[in-house]
Amino acid sequence: MAVSWRSWLANEGVKHLCLLIWLSLNILLFWKTFLLYNQGPEYHYIHQMLGKLS
Repeated sequence: MAVSWRSWLANEGVKHLCLLIWLSLNILLFWKTFLLYNQGPEYHYIHQMLGKLS
């Protein structure tokens, strides 16, 4: 049984839109944090401390 576009949008559209926004924000924060620590001195200090940097 096919569900009409309007019915799906009224019932499930808001839930999926919120999920999409939440996932997008998480991805954005992950990349921001990753790039911040990958380029900063903390990254090299952690790798020296763990013995991964020669």
